[in-house]
Amino acid sequence: MSDCFNIDITDTFAKFKLYISKPLIFMKEKIVKAFLSHSSAQNDFIHEVVRWLGNDSCIVDEFTFENAHKTMNEIAKAFEGTSIFVFFISKESLDSSWVNDEISNIRDYVDEGKVKFLPFIIDSEIDHSNTKIKQWIRHDYNLQYYHSPRLVARKIKEEIRNIVWDNYPDLRE
Repeated sequence: MSDCFNIDITDTFAKFKLYISKPLIFMKEKIVKAFLSHSSAQNDFIHEVVRWLGNDSCIVDEFTFENAHKTMNEIAKAFEGTSIFVFFISKESLDSSWVNDEISNIRDYVDEGKVKFLPFIIDSEIDHSNTKIKQWIRHDYNLQYYHSPRLVARKIKEEIRNIVWDNYPDLRE
């Protein structure tokens, strides 16, 4: 019999088990999710982003939060399960007390390096100099206007991939 058919099944299985163990651990314990902070006035844009990202990759209030539970408790629980906080900047989101509370509450996670912060301007009437955007965001981030939900989703997916690769470098191969 030729050597090409002489395979040590035990060794091959052990290598395969080792190879898949990290992704399985990742899938069970450390799913990378993006919290999408927005005003409901931008729901159409957000729904398109979710469509491109997939529901499993994001936390959106109307899809994720439990009915009849306190909203602030649901937000706090969501913050614990997120790796990326996406701030969709629009006139309505800047005027929203809920969004402003989310921004204030996520700041510690961002400063501690626990959460990646991604701000996207999605309102053509807003620019980086708008004083309603918190100063730390205006100062620390390159704020650009994005008109395409698909492009925003692509940027979020790229960040998710980078986080996964940072935590599991063997997956890059």
